[in-house]
Amino acid sequence: MSSIRHAETFPANTPAASQIFTTVLSHGPLTRLEVARRAGLSPAAVTKAVRPLIEAGYLVEDADEPARPALGRPANPVRVDGGRALFIGVKVTGDEVIAVLTDLCCRIRVARHAPLPDREPKRVLASVAELAGELLAEAGDSGVPVLGLGIAVSGDVDRGAGAVRYSPFLEWRDVPLAELASATTGLPVTVDNDVRA
Repeated sequence: MSSIRHAETFPANTPAASQIFTTVLSHGPLTRLEVARRAGLSPAAVTKAVRPLIEAGYLVEDADEPARPALGRPANPVRVDGGRALFIGVKVTGDEVIAVLTDLCCRIRVARHAPLPDREPKRVLASVAELAGELLAEAGDSGVPVLGLGIAVSGDVDRGAGAVRYSPFLEWRDVPLAELASATTGLPVTVDNDVRA
């Protein structure tokens, strides 16, 4: 589990920086001017917000890609460095646990499945921890940190509290899933509703 980094904070600490990162992630590579247009921000705001993202290695300037025509100096596009960080995503269904190791650009590097013979929260968490452990071992070989774990569960999920209020498939009520999963895996955990289940 040495590939976990607990102290690292994401440098997008302003709404503009978060918006810029999301825009580049969704539509990049983009020049700063293209980012400004898509995000509805001034070029100066984009330049100010991009700098710490590049310094922290989350964005990279594509100097190898041909510069796009622009007034003044050539405009090099920026893109998200997918290899900068890894995440584990888990989907819990009524009969299996599916886990993936993804990079920062949501590209799946490794996938694992495990049957879910018992829906009791402790047994489900044991399956989640086992799969997360396997994926952490895979990530450890790459030397890239795993920054978090996201769990999707069908039902009524309180994202802010990280709790499953009610899941008809799992027959759960008021399960503090994020807290329990974080204690079990050692990773920061977010919980969301699986709208496709």
